[in-house]
Amino acid sequence: MDIELWKRISGFANLDNYPKLPCPHCNKLALKLDKESIQTRPTSEKSLLLSSRKFRSEKETRRVKLEASQEVISKSEGFWLPLMGAIATVYSDHIDPINGDTYLFNSFFSCSECKKSTTASGVLLESSNSFDTKAKKQSK
Repeated sequence: MDIELWKRISGFANLDNYPKLPCPHCNKLALKLDKESIQTRPTSEKSLLLSSRKFRSEKETRRVKLEASQEVISKSEGFWLPLMGAIATVYSDHIDPINGDTYLFNSFFSCSECKKSTTASGVLLESSNSFDTKAKKQSK
C-alpha cells in the first residue's frame, strides 16, 4: 500500500488533481475519478461540523493557523506591513474552500485496467468567491 498516496488525499483534495487510486477489484493503480458522474447536494456547515470528523479537524487546523498569523501581524512594526498582512489574511481566509459552500458528494471511480467501477461519497468544498461578482457555481 502506498502510504504517501493516501496521505495526499486524506485531507480535502482538489478534484482537478485527484490521483489514480488502487482498484479494489484488480489491485492495480488505475482507478480514476469519473468527473462526469459527480453529484452534489448542498449541506450546511453546521451539519458537517456535527457529522464529519475530518471537516471539524480541518476547520480547527485553519482556525489555529489564522490565529497564529494574526498574532504575527499584530507584533509587526510599522503601518503598511501589518495592514497588508491583515488584508492578505482576511482574503485568503475568505477564499479558502473550507469557509465556502459545502456539499455532500457522490461519484464513481473507473478502473482503466479491469474496466470495473466503484462508488465514492464524501464532502465537496467550494470557495464562495463573493469578492468576484462574476464567479458563479456551475450546476453539476
